[in-house]
Amino acid sequence: MCEFIQPDPAWASREMNGARFFSPNETAVTFHYPKIGYVLERKVFDRAITELAATAGAEVMVKARVTSVTFSDDGTVDGVVFRYSGREYTCKTKVVIASDGVESQVGRWAGIDTTHQLREVGICAQYLISNIDIRPEYFDFYFGHEVAPRGYVWVFPKGDDIANVGIGIGGAISGKGGKLAIDYLNEFVKRKFPEGKILGLVCGAVP
Repeated sequence: MCEFIQPDPAWASREMNGARFFSPNETAVTFHYPKIGYVLERKVFDRAITELAATAGAEVMVKARVTSVTFSDDGTVDGVVFRYSGREYTCKTKVVIASDGVESQVGRWAGIDTTHQLREVGICAQYLISNIDIRPEYFDFYFGHEVAPRGYVWVFPKGDDIANVGIGIGGAISGKGGKLAIDYLNEFVKRKFPEGKILGLVCGAVP
């Protein structure tokens, strides 16, 4: 990154010094590596990158919804059609980046099969939780079929007593026995952080 832009310390909420891995019986293995990584403050980072792009000459159009792609005479994608402020526009470009997530609609418009079988994805849920007892300098990972079948739970500190606490489980497992990823996460949070205060929730799928 430093080749193109100078990182700003404000982009990171924590500097991390290692990770802890917990087995199903919660035996921990700790790896201590000073300054091994950072926990990104994503909203701050995204805004900063957007500002840098605009300063460099990019045209930023928020709340613009792409509705289709366009093709050149040789069949390659050469642009997009989008709606912005109630009007439809066409933008021709050398490169179209389909960053619309799992099973990308833009990719399908371009003729790419972006579908996944359930066994090929992880179903995820994540809380932002405060008022919890954590080791703020370590990433924590919890494994075990009862905790997160075909996946794991993560605890990524964002402060001394606040963290992203999330889970990913196998897509083919989700819903079996009436339990979804969020149900496993709720069980973990209730057991590990009973005094925690939930401040936010995001859910999604990861290939």
